[in-house]
Amino acid sequence: MIDGVVDAIITRGMNLDLFWQWETSEPLRPILRAAITGEPERIASAILPNDGLVDALPGDCAVEVSGMATAHGIVGDHSCDLPLAFTATLRHEVAVQQLVADAALLGSRDAALQALLLDPVVGSSRAAEAILADYEDAHRDLWPALT
Repeated sequence: MIDGVVDAIITRGMNLDLFWQWETSEPLRPILRAAITGEPERIASAILPNDGLVDALPGDCAVEVSGMATAHGIVGDHSCDLPLAFTATLRHEVAVQQLVADAALLGSRDAALQALLLDPVVGSSRAAEAILADYEDAHRDLWPALT
């Protein structure tokens, strides 16, 4: 079903009048419109690989930036000279996400504990240990034991 709709849009075999008139804040519309017409459209937000979009963050993290939807994909806007307080907060979040990924992919209990210790809501190392123990008990059937 979907393939037929996509083919009809690409070959312009579908009446798109209602689509062109569709007004919405949904970000998919400008992306689809740019892909179909080839005319770039500004979008408020896209989550993309950093690849130098935000200089202050590692290149291998994901960032949410404004950008342009084009016929060839989304091109993110480059952000430079962000305030130190802002980039420090973002680097902190990147560190937490990296630790969570390491915990999941490597089965690292230490990485999971470090991620919890970095969370400002977790008040102490004792609380972090208790939360992690609860996670392990509650989700024992969903993930292998952390080492």
